[in-house]
This record gives sequence, C-alpha cells and structure tokens, in this order.
Amino acid sequence: MIKKFTAFAAGIIMMFSLVACSSGADEGQTQIETGASVETTAAPEDIGEAKARAIALERVPGATDNDIISFEKDIDDGYAEYEGEIFYDGTEYEFEISASDGSILSWEIDRD
Repeated sequence: MIKKFTAFAAGIIMMFSLVACSSGADEGQTQIETGASVETTAAPEDIGEAKARAIALERVPGATDNDIISFEKDIDDGYAEYEGEIFYDGTEYEFEISASDGSILSWEIDRD
C-alpha cells in the first residue's frame, strides 16, 4: 500500500514539476496542456501598422498616407488597437481600428 501511495505521490510531483517548468512560454503565446505534452500556440495576430493605415485610408477616397496627421498603437481595455486622425479636403476623420482583425471600432467625421 505504501509503495502505491509513494508512486502516486511521485507522479503528482512530476506532473506539477512539468507544469511549473513549462510555464516559461514566450510573451504573446498561450500554452495548452494535452495529456502528457504541452503545446504552445501563438497569440492572435496583429494586422500591423501598414494594414491599419490602409484600412483607414480606404474610407477616405483620395486621401494618402501623407494625410494621416496622427497614428499610434494603443491598448484599450486589454485589447490592442490603432488610433489616429486623417485630415483631407477640409475634413478631419478620427478612427480606432482593432489590431487583431482590422475591424473599425470607431469612426468620427468633423467637417469645418
């Protein structure tokens, strides 16, 4: 009986050791434990600054990258987003774009 308990306790200790050793995933990655192995999956992709700029410019026909007067990546409520302003043909456009999927979260137009 003691041998069975010792083997069981050793198994539990090994399992916790494996989990503790495998918790060093790179930042931006998630670990998924499947049976005896641990898989690492990439965090959601970021569309990147160039694509976010292109998405915003698609909404303003004729505007170019030179018309973007401010642009930055920000974290809002734990989610990455790109936000900025376009000034074109006397109109100011303010936007927020999701960094994970490129959806437009906010779009405001201010005509002078």
